[in-house]
Amino acid sequence: MIHYEKYWLSRIITVQAVVSADYIKGRHNDDFNHIHQDAWELIFAAEGSALVRRGNDMVTLEKNDLIFIQPGVIHDLRVEDPAAKTFVLSFVCSNDAYLFSLQNNVLHAVPAMLPIVNSIVRELSQTFAPRAERLHLIHFIPDADSPVGAEQMICCYLEQFLILLLRETSRVQGSIPSYGQFHKAFQDYLAEQVTDYVKNNLSGRLTVQQVADHFHYSRARLSALYKEATGTNISEAINRFLIEEAKQRLQEGGKSISEISEEMEFSSPQYFSYKFTNAVGVPPSHYAHGQN
Repeated sequence: MIHYEKYWLSRIITVQAVVSADYIKGRHNDDFNHIHQDAWELIFAAEGSALVRRGNDMVTLEKNDLIFIQPGVIHDLRVEDPAAKTFVLSFVCSNDAYLFSLQNNVLHAVPAMLPIVNSIVRELSQTFAPRAERLHLIHFIPDADSPVGAEQMICCYLEQFLILLLRETSRVQGSIPSYGQFHKAFQDYLAEQVTDYVKNNLSGRLTVQQVADHFHYSRARLSALYKEATGTNISEAINRFLIEEAKQRLQEGGKSISEISEEMEFSSPQYFSYKFTNAVGVPPSHYAHGQN
């Protein structure tokens, strides 16, 4: 008798909820500092062009361009093209780690993705706004006459769209990467993003938890991914960059230990001296004199 074992299919992205949906035809001006604390927002230019403000950046989308806004980022949308059609969808994933590789870039939908966008709009319209002239949802009340399984179809179509996008943006010499290749590339990308964030927000008060919160990871998970990619802990990286910055400021001269400690936001000059001495082997005062 054959012994069968269950194989549980892996899921790299699982859509759990929708927060808002809007299919905009023609001009539109949304300038009230839109933000979702725990949801991603997809903005897709189906026709014409659109202007997206993301944080302090202005981004132009042309036909079939799209952009992802990560949770916690202020943004708004402006459309001046009267012939434009723009689809905006905010959603929540239970495992959204790979979406971070799509952020901060204007992406272009390949032809295979376009019918999927139309299917998402159709299912949303049939399920939540069957008699509305325009798809505009911020409260989701299912219609009793909506097609069976429509909500699950929304999840399926959106997950399919996201996976196709991940495949297209990570092709290796024209071929779809294996999971192992993609996972390694994603880890390297995430480590680079973490390193850039640490360097741009460097201070004696920066913690691993703050870094993890920014990237919407648990501290343990982000630390494990970073160490696997770089061979070092995030806390070690923070400390190394802090000490290198302190060395640079000490070499430049002209400032006291207390001033440098305050500029780098250490809790006290004594704590700064302790961290510096522990890393370099000599107190910052000795190091400064040795450079002059």
